[in-house]
Amino acid sequence: ILYWLDRLVYSVRYLITMCQCCGTSPQHCFPIAQRAPLESIFAHNQLLPLFTVRRFFSGMKPRLVLRLIATYIVTECVADFCGDNKIPFGFEVHRNGQLSLLCSKPNCFERKFAECEDSAKRRSCSTDEWVGGITKDYGPHQPLYVQCCMFENFDKISQPLHDNIPIHAGEYYEGEEQVDRTTNALISFDIIANVIMVHNINGTHSYELTVRRVYCADLPPHQKIMKLSKWP
Repeated sequence: ILYWLDRLVYSVRYLITMCQCCGTSPQHCFPIAQRAPLESIFAHNQLLPLFTVRRFFSGMKPRLVLRLIATYIVTECVADFCGDNKIPFGFEVHRNGQLSLLCSKPNCFERKFAECEDSAKRRSCSTDEWVGGITKDYGPHQPLYVQCCMFENFDKISQPLHDNIPIHAGEYYEGEEQVDRTTNALISFDIIANVIMVHNINGTHSYELTVRRVYCADLPPHQKIMKLSKWP
C-alpha cells in the first residue's frame, strides 16, 4: 500500500506540473474526472498501468478519490485570492515558507468591482493593476505567480506609497486605512499593487512589495444596476 501511495503522490505531482493547477479548483484541474473514471487520467498519462489503478482504487468512491487528490494538491501548492470585490492590504510569509495574502473590503469600495484574471499565471503585475491572488509551489526554487486585477484608472486614482518593501520568512506587512477623526469617514486605504519573488545570494528567497495608496474621493462612482424589462 505504501508503494502505491508513493506512486499516487508522484502521479499527482506530475499532473500538477502539467496543468499548473495551483490556484484553481480540482474540477478545473481535472476536467476528465467530471466525465470519466479517475483511472482514465492516469492511463492517459501512462503514469500507472490501468490494471494497477483499478486494483488500487477498487471499492473507493469517486468523491473519496477526488478528496484524496485535492488534499495532495493543497499540500503541494499555496494559493490565496481576494476576488474581484476585495483589495489586498497585507502580505505575510510564514516561517515554513507559506504565503498569505490578506484581503479586506473598505467602506468606500463595497460596490466596486475589478476585472481579475482567471488564475495566477504571471510573475508580476503592471502599474495599472494590483495583485488579486498569489500561488506558489512549495520549495525555494519554485516560482511565484500572481493574479492581476485591473481597475478603472487605477494608476491615476492611486499614488505610489512604498516600492520594493522586502519581506522575509517570519515577516509580514499590513497597509493602513486613514479615517477622518471628526466624521469617522474613510479617507484612503493602502493596496498591494505588486509582489515579486527575489532569490538571495545565500540561497534563500524573499519577496518585494509595491504598495499604492487609494483615496476614496478619487474612486469612480459605482454603476447603477439596470433593471431588465420583460420580453413582450
